[in-house]
Amino acid sequence: MSKVIFSTAIIFLIAGCRPEKAKETIVFKTLLEQSAAPIVTSNPLYADTESFERLLEQNKLVFFTYGLISHNYAEFEKKYGIRIKSENCVIPPSIQPITKNNLLIAEYLTKEYGDGWKEELPLLPLGVE
Repeated sequence: MSKVIFSTAIIFLIAGCRPEKAKETIVFKTLLEQSAAPIVTSNPLYADTESFERLLEQNKLVFFTYGLISHNYAEFEKKYGIRIKSENCVIPPSIQPITKNNLLIAEYLTKEYGDGWKEELPLLPLGVE
């Protein structure tokens, strides 16, 4: 709510302090529409047994890691085609979909490449040992 009020005040100032003109601006209309929309967090899809093959074919598999330090996973991602998303220390209340996702990807990598892929990661994804 405070973001909307602040944004409205800024637009009011930009529009020359004339509220009738501020309402006509595209920015104002966009902010108004966004404020009425529900807030959605953008998380990549978690793979499950039904979606794994499709996500693999689309190169949309994502490992999720948690820890204090973010690492550079560019070489791993390029070599294996698996993106790694570091969530730092913010672990969601329900970790079951995340651990299932990570275990499915780990099983795939182990089947295709053996256990060597684990040595290339400074931090194993949540649920993978």
